[in-house]
Amino acid sequence: MDKFSSNNFDEMISVPLHEIRSGVAISPSDTTGWVLMIQETGLEYLISNGYYDENVKIGIIDNGVDFSNRLFENTTYAEKSFAVQGEASTETHGTGVMGLVVGIDSKSGTAKKASIISAEMGSDASDTQIVGDFISAFEWLIYDQNVSIINTSWGGPEHIWDDILLLAEQENVIIVGSAGNDGAESYVGGPGAHLSSISVGSITADRNITSFSTIGP
Repeated sequence: MDKFSSNNFDEMISVPLHEIRSGVAISPSDTTGWVLMIQETGLEYLISNGYYDENVKIGIIDNGVDFSNRLFENTTYAEKSFAVQGEASTETHGTGVMGLVVGIDSKSGTAKKASIISAEMGSDASDTQIVGDFISAFEWLIYDQNVSIINTSWGGPEHIWDDILLLAEQENVIIVGSAGNDGAESYVGGPGAHLSSISVGSITADRNITSFSTIGP
């Protein structure tokens, strides 16, 4: 299939990031709380049998990753900026996502030995939204980097992503998207709402749905 193009899609758009909460440090210098227990993710069986995603490439479209963090010193990675000129990548939320993926010890991380490919977006002044060339970011991850999975962390209208997510589906790329932090009465939006995507919500330590996690009305 040809690379995606659309006259109805503004390539340079801004989308709200869904905040990482409940035990994940946003600050790249603060590693407290980065432990994601294997038992809570259901990966204990796979990891105990030697599955560490060694040959998997995971793409992250976010506000950048601080790969200089000592926790990532053994991680294979690549990165490229798709930010609007003049917009800095703050490497906050994206670093938190990275911490969830690779973990910090034997009891954390969902894909400990995967290669991480970061498509960096710029951040607004409040560091709550990312802005950049999303089409080129998706295409770079799918065609140039040959990733198997792309993580997205934003909501908003889902229909604007239909064409690019169809492309990902046809190329056998799995999209993982945030369900949202807008509460139980709100609709799941963004890439995570697409029929071919995996939408991820949030639970408490007691395995109850958090009050802010979006599940749809």
